Amino acid sequence: MTKYEPLRTFLQNRKETTWQATFADVENVLGFELPQSAFVHRAWWANEISPKGSHVHAVWINAGWQTEQVDQARNRLTFRRIS
Repeated sequence: MTKYEPLRTFLQNRKETTWQATFADVENVLGFELPQSAFVHRAWWANEISPKGSHVHAVWINAGWQTEQVDQARNRLTFRRIS
C-alpha cells in the first residue's frame, strides 16, 4: 500500500467514466501536495507501473483508469475509466 491509495479509492468509487481534474483536485483527494516531478515531467503521469518499484504513484491503473490529456502548463488532466 502506498500513500497514493486515496486516489485509487476515489477513482474506484466514481460512477462517471471520466474525471477532468486539476492537479490541485488530485492533491485534495490525496491530502498532500504532489511532488515537483508531477508538474515538470510528463512521465510522472504515465500509465505504467514499473516492476522496479518506480511509478508506484500510478494507482489509477489498479483502479481501472488511465490518464489522458495531461496539460502541465495548466496543471490539469483527464482520468478515463478503462475497465
